[in-house]
Amino acid sequence: MGDRLLRLSITYLGDFTWNSVSGRSVGLKPVPLQSLSELERVRLQDVAFRRLLRDRDLGCHITIPKSHKPKKSLRKKLDSLSKEKSKDKETMPQVFGIPLSQVISNDRAHKQRHDPPREEHSDPTELMLSFLQLTSSFKRANKELSSSTSSLSSTSETPNESPLPSTPDAVPRTRRRGGVSVDCITDLDDNQSRLLEALQLSLPEEAAGNRKKRHDKKLSLNPIYRQVPRAVDSCCQHLEKYGLQTVGIFRVGSSKKRVRQLREEFDQGWEVHLDEEHSVHDVAALLKEFLRDLPDPLLTRELYTAFINTMREENTHTVYTHTKTTPFTHLLLGWDEFLVLLSDLFENDVNFWACFSAVLDYSDQESIIQLLIFLLPPCNSDTLQRLLCLLSTVAAHADDSLDNEGQEITGNKMTSLNLATIFGPNLLHKQKKDKEFAVESFARAEESTAIISVVQRMINTYDTLFMVPADLQNEVLMSLLETDPDVVDYLLRRKASQYS
Repeated sequence: MGDRLLRLSITYLGDFTWNSVSGRSVGLKPVPLQSLSELERVRLQDVAFRRLLRDRDLGCHITIPKSHKPKKSLRKKLDSLSKEKSKDKETMPQVFGIPLSQVISNDRAHKQRHDPPREEHSDPTELMLSFLQLTSSFKRANKELSSSTSSLSSTSETPNESPLPSTPDAVPRTRRRGGVSVDCITDLDDNQSRLLEALQLSLPEEAAGNRKKRHDKKLSLNPIYRQVPRAVDSCCQHLEKYGLQTVGIFRVGSSKKRVRQLREEFDQGWEVHLDEEHSVHDVAALLKEFLRDLPDPLLTRELYTAFINTMREENTHTVYTHTKTTPFTHLLLGWDEFLVLLSDLFENDVNFWACFSAVLDYSDQESIIQLLIFLLPPCNSDTLQRLLCLLSTVAAHADDSLDNEGQEITGNKMTSLNLATIFGPNLLHKQKKDKEFAVESFARAEESTAIISVVQRMINTYDTLFMVPADLQNEVLMSLLETDPDVVDYLLRRKASQYS
């Protein structure tokens, strides 16, 4: 009964505008993906999936990629190893060549080991929750007291309908992990909601030991911690600080010995600090190695065909026409070498890159790429966002420019096309790349061009790619309204405080 009344109190006014229980009008605006709560991100996956099936025909089967978790049995075996074998456990890779979710888990364990020990005391968030719930209890008690007083003074006889604590309606709902009890959300005022949000961030569900099925998870109403591997973030920060003016960054060769040493330090769980003493090209090579060695590519194998078909071209015979007449047609080249050579030869060839009349127009392609990104597990989408932030910044410094004193600053020459040519095959592939292949393979050239186009579009549209549009947020709230109206009211008030 309470949920039904609450549902009626929340009204959708149209044009992505809602009225909360308090009567406050909230107009939805685009928000960053990482600002959404864990619950909203899971529902957004479902909404994006339905939108792709309903409105888009990519000519392939689409599924929501599963986050590749480490095997529990293996972890239990490792935990039960004797001290003599613990050294072998420490030598297992902590970063490279293992699933992305495992890297995130290892990073969290590394942080816990290296953080200074805290004194034994209650979690401040839990203390704040207790205080807020106590405040809410006082408010409810005052309301009940005032209502009972008025009923005693009234001459009309009304049945006593105040629920006993033992009745099912009075039993509070199960508390969401890392969040407030849903039972008391609607009792929080705006200031309390804002304070609670500032205090709380949720750990991703991946860390839970006794996981339930996806639809049974207790998902938090708070944003989850950004899931970006420590090695990736360190490399990106280093390159943004020291490498933006480095000509040929990601393209010029590195020292294999120094890169191998850095890789071993990360894999052994060391605290690695990258500074000006480290070569930009070594750090760039390390970042590429991390992405290349992931067991499942960052954009996932499940979505490979969907991403490729987004850039499906009508006039694909042009690739074959161009490559068939070039001098390297009969050579066997490494995959990376071929793509770099392709970019060199045709970077300024308008006919080669612009002749592909896409079945979908530009805005449709961008919209579909965004929906596909929303299908990715949080660790994949967060890492992709961090990488694209770096690549878009590098591309912005590709051309020569002038400083404040009129002195020429040499650009790094790495356009979004050059960067997409290098990173595309590491981010999106069906299987581990063959060391060699014949250039005259028309299908292979077609797919490689589509891969480059997808990643280039991501780099060029990075600023808007991870902003969740109002219409998708609206569908998320609609899907929650039927089952959790109190959650919808809490989310509306939180959005209102973010907008103000």
